[in-house]
Amino acid sequence: SRYPLYTQQSLQGGSRGGETSASKVTIGLMEVRGADRYVLSAHCNFDQDMANLIHLAFGAARYDPKGLDELVRNLDAQVAGTAAYSLDVLVTVLRFYQLSLQTADKEVIAKALLKALMQMPKPDYKICIHLLPEKLVAEEPVSSVVLLAQHLESCKLRDFWAATNSCKDALSKVPGFYDAIRSYVLHSIGITFQKVSLRVLGDWLRLEGQSLQQLVAEKEKNAGWRVQGDVITLPLNQFNTAVQVKRTQDLIGFDSVAPILKHAATTA
Repeated sequence: SRYPLYTQQSLQGGSRGGETSASKVTIGLMEVRGADRYVLSAHCNFDQDMANLIHLAFGAARYDPKGLDELVRNLDAQVAGTAAYSLDVLVTVLRFYQLSLQTADKEVIAKALLKALMQMPKPDYKICIHLLPEKLVAEEPVSSVVLLAQHLESCKLRDFWAATNSCKDALSKVPGFYDAIRSYVLHSIGITFQKVSLRVLGDWLRLEGQSLQQLVAEKEKNAGWRVQGDVITLPLNQFNTAVQVKRTQDLIGFDSVAPILKHAATTA
C-alpha cells in the first residue's frame, strides 16, 4: 500500500533583529510492505503558508472542518491565477463537502470543477466529479459545468460553445478558461486529423477573423502547420497516422494434406 508522507519540523534561526522561525516540510509518498516502509519520493518546502496548506491537504487535519476556509481561499487563489494549481487542494475541499453536504458551497464546487476541466486531457475533472453525490451534481451551477464537461469529453464542440452562453457568470470568475479549452481542442485535433479546413477549425475553436489568422500564423511558425488556401495540413504523429497492416497469405500445399486425406479415406 502507498500513503502520503508528511512530516513537519520547526526550525529556529538567529539574526541581528532577533530569532526567526520557519517550518521544514517533507511531503512525498511512502510505500508499506508488511513491517517495512520505503520512502519513494519527497521534497522540502520552508514556507509556513505552504506548510499549513500541505498539512491540511495531506496531514491529519485534512478531515478537520476548521481548515476548510483556508483551503477554499487557496482554491480561489488558484482560480485567480495567484497560486499554483494543486489537484490535492481541490480534492480535499470536495471531500469535505462529500462528508458534510450541509456545508457544501455550490459556487466553490463549480469553480473547482472548472479549474479541473482546464487541465484536460489530464484526468483531474474525472477525479473531482466522482467525489460529488448526485444531489449536488444535479443543482446549479454545478449541473451547467457538468454539461460543459460532457460536451467537451465527447468532442461535441458546437454544443460546448453554445452551452457556455448559459453559464457566462460562472466562467467570468475563472480567468484563462477559454484559452485552456482551446489548447485542449487543438491537442485533440492534432492527434485525430491530418488536415482540417480553416472554417471548421474556426467553428471548433470559436474564433474568427484576425484572432483565427493570428493563431494559424503562430502554429505555422512554431508547430509545423502548413496552410494551402483554406486547408491546413497538420504534422503527422503516431496518433493521426493510419496503421499499415501487412497481409500475408500462408499457402498449404496438397502434399501437406495428402496423408490426412488418405487416412480419412481408408477409415471411412
